[in-house]
Amino acid sequence: MTTDVLDHADVAPDDEERQFVTLTVADQLCGVPALGVRDILGEQAITRIPLAPEEVAGSLNLRSRIVTAIDLRRRLGLPPAPRGTRRMEVVAEHGGELYALLIDQVSELMCVTAGAFERNPPTLAASWARFATGIYRLEGRLLVVLDVAKPLAPGEPGRTSMTHSCLVVDESRVVRKVARRILEGHGFAVGEAEDGQKALELCGQALPDCVLLERNMPVMNGIEFLKALRAKYGPGRPSVVFCTTETAMSFIEQAIEYGAQEFIMKPFDEEILIGKFAQVGVL
Repeated sequence: MTTDVLDHADVAPDDEERQFVTLTVADQLCGVPALGVRDILGEQAITRIPLAPEEVAGSLNLRSRIVTAIDLRRRLGLPPAPRGTRRMEVVAEHGGELYALLIDQVSELMCVTAGAFERNPPTLAASWARFATGIYRLEGRLLVVLDVAKPLAPGEPGRTSMTHSCLVVDESRVVRKVARRILEGHGFAVGEAEDGQKALELCGQALPDCVLLERNMPVMNGIEFLKALRAKYGPGRPSVVFCTTETAMSFIEQAIEYGAQEFIMKPFDEEILIGKFAQVGVL
C-alpha cells in the first residue's frame, strides 16, 4: 500500500507533487502518504487488551470493526505522552486488518515535490530511521516520512523471518490477536481459527508445527478437535498446547490422553507463551 508510493518517490519527476497527512509525535513532524490513510479520528475510547505488548494501546470500535490501536510513541521507544494529553488516531490498513496509530496531533494535508525527497540521512536518529523511508527539509523543520507498514509489523527489526508455523484456535478474536502479535514477533507464521472445525480445515491445507488451543468453543470444542487431529495425522505433529481457564484435573488427564503436550492458563504473557513453546520443542 504505502510502500509502493514511497519506493517510487525518488524516481518520479522532480516537480511531481506528493501528498502527505502530516502529524506530530513528541514534537517531531512526520508525514504519512495520504493514499494510505483510511481515517483520522479524534480522541477515542480505547479498551486495553490484557497482557498485550506495551506498544499496543488497546482496541477501539470503528463503525462496527475492531481496530487495534498502536501507540506510536512507545513503538518508537519515545517517552509516553504527558498525562492528560488529548491524542488522535490515524487509521491505516496492514495485512487485511485496520490499525489506528496513536499520535499527538494531526496537522494538515501537505503537498511537496518529489525532487525534494531524501533517503534517511546518517544523522537521523535510529529510533526514527527504522520506521522511515526518508525526509523532506522544510523551512525551519524536518519532515520525516513514515512507512506505515513498518510500525504496524509485529516484533522488533530482524525478528520477523518466519521459521515456524502456529495455528491459534480460540473463539475470542482478542486472544487470537494477542497471541498472533507475540508469536509473529518470534518468527512464527500464524493462522487463526475460531472453532475446531475451521481449525481442522486449515490443518488440511497446511499442517502447522504447533497449535495453541482453547477448550471451550462452538461447533467443535478443543477436545473434539484434538481427537480428530490425532486420528487423522497421528501423535507426532503438530504439537498442541492448550490455552484455557480450565483447571479440572479430569480435563487435563483427558487432554493428555488425546495427545496434548502442554498447558497455559489464561491470562498469559509473552514469557509464558514462548517458554511453553520452547518446552515442546518448536523453538
